[in-house]
Amino acid sequence: MKPYMSYWDQFGIREETLKKFNTFSARTIYKDGDLYMRATKTNPIFVYKFQSGRVKIYRPLSPDKKKK
Repeated sequence: MKPYMSYWDQFGIREETLKKFNTFSARTIYKDGDLYMRATKTNPIFVYKFQSGRVKIYRPLSPDKKKK
């Protein structure tokens, strides 16, 4: 099992579902060329990629609500 799947498993979400909705994990996020956030073992980062090309960053365990 991939490490990030432990988060999704608690909700019964399978890897196939994440692929279907273009959702994947990320180690780092850059904004305007600068490091914006880094994933950790206890604070993963997930990215949703929409058909329009836009992305949404999701950090469900972040204590900082601005970086969720």
